[in-house]
Amino acid sequence: MPAPPPPALCGCCPRAAQKPATSHNADRPPAALALLQDEGRHWVHARGLPVDEERGRLQLSPLECATMLHCVNPKALVFGGTLDGGLLREALAETLALYPLLAGRLRRAPGLSALGARSACAHYVSLCNAGALFIEATVAGVSGPGAKEEADGGCAGGLLTLAHLASPGSMARFGFSPLRRAALPAHMEPLDPSAALLGREPLLKVRLTHLRGGGCVLALSLHHAVLDGHSAAMFVNALAASYARLAPAPAPGSMAWGVPTAAVPPAPQPPQPPQPSQPPHWRTPTFGRSALFPADWRLRLAAAPAEAGVEMEGAVKPAAADAVNGSKHFLGGGKAAVVGAFACGDGGGGGSSVAELVPLQVPPPPGWWAALGHVAALVRSAAAEQRRWPGSGWGGDGLTCEVLHLPAECLAQLRVSAAGGRHDISPNDAASSLVWVLMCALRGRPLPGAAAAAAAPGSDKAGGGGGGCLAMALDLRRNLLGHTLPHSYCGMASWCIHVQAQKQQQQQGEYQQPAPAAANISRLVHSGSSAALNLLQATAPSPFLAALRSGASSIRGTLRALRRLPGGGEELLGLVARQITAPASSQAALLARLCVAQDAMVTSWQFPYWQADFGPQVGLPLRYHCLVHPSPPWMAAVMAARPDEGGGLHLLLSVPTSAAAALRQSPVLRELAPGHAFDS
Repeated sequence: MPAPPPPALCGCCPRAAQKPATSHNADRPPAALALLQDEGRHWVHARGLPVDEERGRLQLSPLECATMLHCVNPKALVFGGTLDGGLLREALAETLALYPLLAGRLRRAPGLSALGARSACAHYVSLCNAGALFIEATVAGVSGPGAKEEADGGCAGGLLTLAHLASPGSMARFGFSPLRRAALPAHMEPLDPSAALLGREPLLKVRLTHLRGGGCVLALSLHHAVLDGHSAAMFVNALAASYARLAPAPAPGSMAWGVPTAAVPPAPQPPQPPQPSQPPHWRTPTFGRSALFPADWRLRLAAAPAEAGVEMEGAVKPAAADAVNGSKHFLGGGKAAVVGAFACGDGGGGGSSVAELVPLQVPPPPGWWAALGHVAALVRSAAAEQRRWPGSGWGGDGLTCEVLHLPAECLAQLRVSAAGGRHDISPNDAASSLVWVLMCALRGRPLPGAAAAAAAPGSDKAGGGGGGCLAMALDLRRNLLGHTLPHSYCGMASWCIHVQAQKQQQQQGEYQQPAPAAANISRLVHSGSSAALNLLQATAPSPFLAALRSGASSIRGTLRALRRLPGGGEELLGLVARQITAPASSQAALLARLCVAQDAMVTSWQFPYWQADFGPQVGLPLRYHCLVHPSPPWMAAVMAARPDEGGGLHLLLSVPTSAAAALRQSPVLRELAPGHAFDS
């Protein structure tokens, strides 16, 4: 069968439109438009690959299509030195040859219905090398309304300085404008993920902004359906290595890290190994997606070439084969292959061990009457929350971001408190449990481990609005799929699990007093003995401490149980397939139930951006910013803090603006993390 014709050029390709694509700048605040003066807009293509010629296809998996089809994955790195725009474009072209999917375009197989998520997996990345958009800009003066904002320290030129962007507090306003909209900051290029699904937007936009007074910001806007945070960090490190190799040697006394190089003592160099070591994983990315498809879907896809004449291996021509390495890219072609692969009813069996560990993610039985009941519960929960915190909602409307710093000593003490004598509780477990308790207290929901929270997660009859679980984003390279998905995999390999709170009697039996001792203390308390009161405070945890320990125990127990499942990864993929192929009524009920049950969401952004070395003239980043766009409320992103800032962790907390003051004054933080500090 002859190869399919190349796809029609989209509106963002260089030969399709002479006019630059500027329609998406409408989401940027008006004052910000006057801040930056664009010095040039360029389309950068993968070096050595034909332009606008499809050389292969990367089929998106159910995991990649389930949640992030309409999300952007923006990153920004702040440098004390200056990046050269011309060299950066050369480095970008070189790096795109290693990561050709970012120079491609999202497409849909023809002839499929666009209704619901059932056909979501019809999307694929066309490796057509249409290019990434590169913009170079300089911060200019501000006039008109922006001048007042700048004088007041608002989201204008006053915040586009190295001193501000390199400070931890700069992360607080990242993605939130004074207009309370989920618009990207002025130094980031907007990317419309919905337009990208139609092939009208690139999958990568890069903006280099030169700051007034020195320094620069390198910002990348990526489509979240094709890259998660781990993959984005791989790309940034590969880009840094290419730029450092192309950059000329620095002159004596030049600037790096914002200080003269002569003032920086040379770091001790380790002895060179006799043989070159293995290249880092970001220099050898892999794109094989077979491990992200359930077993029955893999069988259908494997049979598709025989039915439709589509090759799965060797279909990428030699010019792109060096860049797209790894086996089985699931190169689809034509309606028959895609429909035959994805038209399965449930995507896997039910009653699996994963389904028992995360029962809230199992799609409910179909039926609109029951689904409307779940939607009604969501409406009641949202109304109660609006009464408690006016302006709360999704998408950045009425949201603010507070940067909570847990220094190393504070984090260590928090871990000891959360462990309660156990040795398997990690600092991340403790920080995640702290977020859980903190958000429950703010929202007026039952604390983790309370009987009301553990009885029926998702019920809006307890606590005035639901609750009972914590959503946690997991990297499946290290969890469940580590034996089949390599660390060098580049794509979307993250999934959110929902940790269900257990009763404190089940999780914290080791913290309870023996019955005779507790009875004796109770009698002494009623008699008014001060010694008994002191003994009771020393032996019985407070409600916040008990909830912290219960949450940490639930988190650790769920992670341990998932990791010990022999076929846990395969079962999870089957569960995801069931979700996106379930009837529309089941999908509506599932989403509403999860929104009611979810107390908070925690995601870890502890990626190796600090080691992205762009050469001695630029150095390592002083600060890096991450964001999920649009941003959900009651979410916490965990980021590593720099050692010279006290180490530990930064928690980026997204809450309604009306709840910001209560967050800063929360008794949960005063009791459980007394050494904390807000950097925003």
